[in-house]
Amino acid sequence: MDVGKGEMTRFHHNTEAVRANGSQLFELGLQAVLSRGYQLDDFRYILPHQANGYIDIMLAEALGIDPQRIINDAKGLGNLGSAAIWVSFAKLVNSGKLRRGDKVLILGAEATKYLYGGFVYHH
Repeated sequence: MDVGKGEMTRFHHNTEAVRANGSQLFELGLQAVLSRGYQLDDFRYILPHQANGYIDIMLAEALGIDPQRIINDAKGLGNLGSAAIWVSFAKLVNSGKLRRGDKVLILGAEATKYLYGGFVYHH
């Protein structure tokens, strides 16, 4: 709305709503994947949307898995917004870490609009 007035556009973010509801979006995405017959142990890595540098610790704790299985490039790159998953996915695929047959679970979440989704990558 500010653009038409010649003012700097500002992003308004409801951090309290994100804090209260954001983790549920990852849970719903995971439930959707598990309902398709996958198990958490099927995935060598889990690549969530990375809004902060602590998502690996937080998600690993919630899932009861080793944080090394969670991809978190936000530690070094910061929050890349909607590009976060795609940048990390490209880095992982080109890193040489994946072996033929490895599966990666990609979990997207957009907490300000309460959207979730994801996909399974088979290397």
